[in-house]
Amino acid sequence: MRFITTKPLQILFPQVRWTGPTDHVYLTFDDGPHPITTPIALQILSERGVKATFFLIGSHVERFPELAARIASQGHTIANHTYDHPSLLFRRSIFVSEQIEKAQEIIRRNTGATTRHFRPPYGLGGPTMYKAARKHGHEVVFWDVDPGDHENRAPATIARRLTHTLRPGSIVLFHDNENTKARIADVLRSFFEIADRGQFHFAALPV
Repeated sequence: MRFITTKPLQILFPQVRWTGPTDHVYLTFDDGPHPITTPIALQILSERGVKATFFLIGSHVERFPELAARIASQGHTIANHTYDHPSLLFRRSIFVSEQIEKAQEIIRRNTGATTRHFRPPYGLGGPTMYKAARKHGHEVVFWDVDPGDHENRAPATIARRLTHTLRPGSIVLFHDNENTKARIADVLRSFFEIADRGQFHFAALPV
């Protein structure tokens, strides 16, 4: 979904967290850590004094453990995005559980963080996925604002359309991956510049 909210889906799937408490806006980053994109995002967040939530892929944490530890050390919330990013749609419970468990252990070992939030790759999953996440003590978190940050659009355009749909309590979907490395800095800086006019306050998802 690009440049629209997920309100219709929120009604159909109330068991998923789509928004957070309305005193803040919640920035989330999927698919990291990435050796180029993640440090850029961390630098800009640090400059702004903003904490975010990073949904990490376990196999990426294995490749870049120091970067994963850096995310945690800077006070961001660490969350679970499976071990190697497969679609969980129509998967058996044992497969989903293995993805969550393996990622959780790798993240814990390299960051010291125990993950409490889970986001399925591509935002896809059925009842089996929800049950497996709950079994392992994770809340399933989606988003209500998707700016399409990995699409080939001008960063300022992405930022303007993002802030147009932003509301108190919004959970925003960003990506720190290979597809966003060329534009993440411009997207985030443009976003914060425009968001300042709305006087939004930002926070990581509470654990």
